Amino acid sequence: MKLKKVILTGVTAAMMLATATCFAQIYKSDLNIGGIYYGQPMSEVYSKYGNSKVLQRYMSGYAIKFYCDGGSFTVGTSDTSNAQTVAYFSLHEVYYKGNNIKTKAGISVGSMLADIKSAYGEPDEISETTLGDGIKRYLISYVTNIENGNQYLLLFTVSIDGKVEHIEYRKMYPKQYIKPKPSTRTGTQHQQKSSQSTIPTYVTEIPKSELNIGGINPGQDINYVEQVYGKPTKIDDEGFFQTYNYNDKFIVKAKLNKGYKVTSVASYEKGLKMPGGVMVGMPYADVVKKYGKVNGAKFKGTGVEAQFKGCTEYTYYSGDQQAVFIVDKKGIVQGIRVEDYDEQKFIESKRKK
Repeated sequence: MKLKKVILTGVTAAMMLATATCFAQIYKSDLNIGGIYYGQPMSEVYSKYGNSKVLQRYMSGYAIKFYCDGGSFTVGTSDTSNAQTVAYFSLHEVYYKGNNIKTKAGISVGSMLADIKSAYGEPDEISETTLGDGIKRYLISYVTNIENGNQYLLLFTVSIDGKVEHIEYRKMYPKQYIKPKPSTRTGTQHQQKSSQSTIPTYVTEIPKSELNIGGINPGQDINYVEQVYGKPTKIDDEGFFQTYNYNDKFIVKAKLNKGYKVTSVASYEKGLKMPGGVMVGMPYADVVKKYGKVNGAKFKGTGVEAQFKGCTEYTYYSGDQQAVFIVDKKGIVQGIRVEDYDEQKFIESKRKK
């Protein structure tokens, strides 16, 4: 199975990502979008934006959708015994069509890559990603120094023609740490501080952009799967749920929600890759190199996955979704699932640490 080719127009990647001599250093205080900053009491966010809806459990808090300017954005919270604070922010042009919500430096969806570089300097890291529509985009990352053992990320998703489509900020996990480039940023009152931290052995979260197999990810319309891969060999229709089965090698599940929306994507054959190149048939050691190490659990598969009994499963989390790798006794990945977040599995994985 191969994805349909998409013809792209616009400036070339070489032009878009041309290097510059100015490098940036952002600070935790730069994690501020629409006046919502990392660590802010959620009471202040509710007071400012009001209209909201709790989506689901998010790591140690909740993912909450706020409605504004005819669209919406998402805030992830960190819940403690004393307060509920901001831990994550996501602004995406798919859900928010305006440009009134901006970063502290004035960047919003619809801004251009040149605007980002003018505000922050040259990125600390640039990588490619292919989302559900099969179109290549660029992830533009700016990171802080490690502060009290933590490092923070300001991330922009940019189209091939240089337009900002998505902005988010969050705390990074140790295995994702990036060494920031030297700062020549002008007009700032911050002073750069260096610090060291002991990096824990385990990490349980991967970038949300990686939760995609063969161009398909949770949240897409099931009809898109058929457009890309053709009619499945078998469709199980249970009313509120549908399963598209391609020869027991590629299976997509969907739930009725204003049409059928994908909730799970599973691959049991070589060739279908995640955006970072991970696929069935590769050594799990390569997955660890890319995403970090997590605790494994004995796999108890059912249905198509019954063939993998005796294997070990490794689960990585990213907000409201997760990726599960089924690994045999030789350390080879036999199956990969990207699916909606399983809270019980997450709780059990935390107990093992």
